[in-house]
Amino acid sequence: MGKKDEINLRYIIYGSPLDVFKALTDEEEIRKWSKAQGKLSQESGGVFEWFDGWVKGEVLEVKAPSLLIFTWKPSEWDKNTSFSQVKLEINRHQAGSLVGVNHTGFPNETELEKHEAGWIDYVFEPLNEYFTT
Repeated sequence: MGKKDEINLRYIIYGSPLDVFKALTDEEEIRKWSKAQGKLSQESGGVFEWFDGWVKGEVLEVKAPSLLIFTWKPSEWDKNTSFSQVKLEINRHQAGSLVGVNHTGFPNETELEKHEAGWIDYVFEPLNEYFTT
């Protein structure tokens, strides 16, 4: 099997596409589910920052409430390391929303594996907790 160079996950979130989109982009909503400061601008060229600034980037494309594309670079990555890219697609599902994440451009396989678990542990599961409590 070849080296994996991207993350492709699909996860059911128990909120409508509009609610999920708002939870991912609204500063107050981000704080509620992530327990940290964050922002995700709803326009191209805007700022992306989650987890108290641990990860930063630039918003590349937004189509509310179904698509968010932004660059992603955690603070511990070397300053010469390129930004990775995240594409979040939010589709209606009978349980709420089916969220797909495609995350590409990792500096190495270790970071890819950490992020694969991280998307579930720090984004999708907290979002579901937020929507079900």
